[in-house]
Amino acid sequence: MDSQKLEAWIESIKKDEKNEKLDINVSLLYLPVGCSKSIENLTHTKFEVDPNIRKSMLDRLSKAYSKKKLKDYDFEDFDLIANNDKTYYCCSKDKFSNLKSGMDRIINIPGTKKFDKNNLVNVLSSVVEFAGEKTTSYAFVGTNNFNSLVNSRTAFFGNVGEKTLKNFSDDKAILGIIDRIDFVYMGSDSSAKFVINPKGKGSFERVFLLIDEYKIIGKSVAKSLATYKEKLHGVEGLYTDLYGADSGSRPLVDKMLTKMYDKKRSEKLKNLLEDEDEFKSRLKSINEFKNDARFKEKFKNLDIDLEKGIINYNKTAIFPFIAVLSDRPKETILLRENELGN
Repeated sequence: MDSQKLEAWIESIKKDEKNEKLDINVSLLYLPVGCSKSIENLTHTKFEVDPNIRKSMLDRLSKAYSKKKLKDYDFEDFDLIANNDKTYYCCSKDKFSNLKSGMDRIINIPGTKKFDKNNLVNVLSSVVEFAGEKTTSYAFVGTNNFNSLVNSRTAFFGNVGEKTLKNFSDDKAILGIIDRIDFVYMGSDSSAKFVINPKGKGSFERVFLLIDEYKIIGKSVAKSLATYKEKLHGVEGLYTDLYGADSGSRPLVDKMLTKMYDKKRSEKLKNLLEDEDEFKSRLKSINEFKNDARFKEKFKNLDIDLEKGIINYNKTAIFPFIAVLSDRPKETILLRENELGN
């Protein structure tokens, strides 16, 4: 994905609109009240929209992908840690199972015919379907908190009825629908991609319940690390410390473990841990990083035994231990400065 492809996509939508070959549908995406927090329960309701909403959604698209932004912003593959203000992140639906399942429900599973006001509290996003002559794409538009609308006694909650959205205006955040597109899903075939906009990553992860998927993957990786207990002494206790009954939530650690789940990364780590001399050499570099004044406090509990060529795991060093294994400590090429990378 690059700026040219994104610009061509925008132009194709504008062309379809000009030629009156573009259908625009707006849905609310939510988890129904009473259902468990699972991607299998992701539900949408499609609304009839007036011309103002149609124009508003097209304006949002032009604003999100203006020629200036496409020129000034970078394009990178989706990164679990990074979240730069001037970067579009691209992601295949196959990267996580929830992405594939979620889009399948949005595209192929019919939505509910009427919207129940009780579901306002569980709205995750509004979804705009741009159905053109050759392809259909989806824009996920940010939403604010709906809680203040739940107890209203009026027939419409803001402008949401059972089947309609009315009197939409970009001058106001009607129904909490804001003027920013968080991310889009371009195309509906096997080559379709997500493009996550700056400030849209949190919404992307929330809509597809990715935080929960990260935790599931994290559990698998934490358990598998016990295979390397000869080089990572005490690592058998990591799983219980992270996911046992008395453990708390650690989303960042889940993300770091999920990065290690990548096939290429896990294979490289396996080869390194099986190469005694090379692992000892790398531990020397990690020890130098650990003693850098900028990271000394954060990494102080990381116990490295250079003579034996091992890392001694302990509960007080979960973050630095996983940060090292997920390859976050870096040295910049030009200035040779240490940094904690993605």
